[in-house]
Amino acid sequence: MKVIPATNELIRDYYGEQKIPSMRSYMLMDGDTPIGMAGFIRMARNKMFVVTEAKEGVLENNRITVMKFAKMMTKIADNNGWDLVAVPDPDIPNAKHFLVHLGFENYGDGEYIRWAQ
Repeated sequence: MKVIPATNELIRDYYGEQKIPSMRSYMLMDGDTPIGMAGFIRMARNKMFVVTEAKEGVLENNRITVMKFAKMMTKIADNNGWDLVAVPDPDIPNAKHFLVHLGFENYGDGEYIRWAQ
């Protein structure tokens, strides 16, 4: 598996259509097939909302790869001086724990914040 910057073509392959054109995103690839996506949507000057998504079974069967992908995304944010905001998916067990492991703090209202390092 590898991580590459998302192109419009990869986003269409993954979603079946173009989504959120202003998002800076990266794709988790299994060969030539996109199986996961993570991206940043600007909320304010240095505050980004982080979006992640994966095909069914990817999180459960590739935990180490998913963690490396997530850490790569936080490093990109840090290198750009971006604070991150995330809302854990209630359908993913341990989503809150995963965010805390990545350095996010519970900010209330279901939001978690990770300040740029």
